[in-house]
Amino acid sequence: MFGWLRSKTSEILKRRRIVKLAYKLGDGNLAVCKAAAEALGEIKDSRAVGPLIAALNSGVLPVKLAAQQALIAIGELSVEPLTAALENDNPSIQESAAEALGKIGDPRAVKPLICILRDPNPHVRSAAKGALAKVGKPAVEPLIDAIRPDNSHLQVEGKWALVKIGEPALDSLIHALKDEDSSLRSDAAEILGEIRNPRAVKPLIGALKDENPGVQSAAKWALVKLGDVACEHLLDAIKDGEPYIRKTVAWGLGKTKNPRAIEALITALKDDDSAVRRSAACSLVSIQDPRILEPLIGALKDEDSDVRKTAVEALGKTMDSRPVKSLIMALTDGVSSIQGLAKRALINIGSPAVESLCDALKDKNSDIRKIAAEVLGKIQDSRAVEPLIEAMNDQDASVRGNVAAALGRMKDTRTVKSLINALSDEEPYVRQNAAAALGKIRDPRVVEPLIGMLKDNSASVQKYAAAALGKIKDPRVVGPLIASLKGGNSYCQPFVAGALRNITGVNLGQDFAKWQNWWEEYKEEIRSRK
Repeated sequence: MFGWLRSKTSEILKRRRIVKLAYKLGDGNLAVCKAAAEALGEIKDSRAVGPLIAALNSGVLPVKLAAQQALIAIGELSVEPLTAALENDNPSIQESAAEALGKIGDPRAVKPLICILRDPNPHVRSAAKGALAKVGKPAVEPLIDAIRPDNSHLQVEGKWALVKIGEPALDSLIHALKDEDSSLRSDAAEILGEIRNPRAVKPLIGALKDENPGVQSAAKWALVKLGDVACEHLLDAIKDGEPYIRKTVAWGLGKTKNPRAIEALITALKDDDSAVRRSAACSLVSIQDPRILEPLIGALKDEDSDVRKTAVEALGKTMDSRPVKSLIMALTDGVSSIQGLAKRALINIGSPAVESLCDALKDKNSDIRKIAAEVLGKIQDSRAVEPLIEAMNDQDASVRGNVAAALGRMKDTRTVKSLINALSDEEPYVRQNAAAALGKIRDPRVVEPLIGMLKDNSASVQKYAAAALGKIKDPRVVGPLIASLKGGNSYCQPFVAGALRNITGVNLGQDFAKWQNWWEEYKEEIRSRK
């Protein structure tokens, strides 16, 4: 009898203590509030849960956190009230309840937590995702169901939660790679790529054979994200019997940028399938290793233009003289885009290419001579000056024109005599480029010859001569430029007027009369300038 009485008395005292502590949760003293919450957590009684959940809405962060910790300490008895609190209209209570449920880790919270992944408040959704990640394996299957297409509004949040769960989700995700729903298979591959666990590599390689292109793509990118972890398995898979697998694996090996992949990729450059060869060439570009040079030089002769194109791009990044001669030959490739890429590659290589390009100025093929001159002009290496001067005697006008332009880029006074001679060339293209080049060099010797070109029978040559004189800014040219405005070619007059403006600082447009009057007044002053 006395035992029952003692038990009843203890229960009454406990209840009274809970009521008293619950009341103190609202005390104005922070220390009292925190102590009350901690004490309620130690009691571990379900009657303390309600007041503690209410305290989650406290505007005082330490009180809120103390209430949350007390609910976590109470544990299982808090789960049902906390899951009910997930539906509260107050986001602060929802967020704190979700965080508490995650730390308690009870599987009963999984479905309610998944439900609030659709909550409009991002902080609530984030708390739910974090909680599900902490619950771990019990949340995996429900989350996989949640990311199915008919639950599209849960997909992003559900996938994030599965990624955070990590290794405990692997088996279920690997199994999902064979689900009848292609969207789920694709999502599973994507999540496995984010988790980056080596166990996923072989199943993902298998998913490359999926009948659905979306699944194939997701598996491919997942393997890329796995990086070095996937390398060994990819090295085996590149020997697969299916060309699509070999192509994708070659691409994936390039993304890993692992030196161990080089030999396999070099071998793949000789694959029977052109798509595999293209993929291998592209991957070798990204790895950048001295061993790739000779195989890529060989690939310049591949029958597939895309393989050749990729090889040219790769070789242009090497800054090595060894591929230069092969790249010069690629200037005559039947595909114009490859010619352009070969030109850019030689420019990128720069100085190491100069010697071979100078030799190319004597090639039997005029197209090679022409482009070699252009490239040398853009590299601007002084070693090319004398060979280019000699090439001004080339029998092909397009070559001579490009050589003149290249010499202009050099801005070397050694070229002046040759360029002045080129002003008498029978082809306007050569004369105009020579005039433009002399304008860039700005040597006093070029003034009189350029003045003479203002009367050239080609309007284009006149234009370039006027522009060149405008750059030189020699006072001697003002009178002849003004004279050329009278009855001059309308195509050239804007350039003449521009040259006059550059030299004199005066803008009278293309009006000959105005310029003539101005000249009569200021010519002595202009002529006295140095």
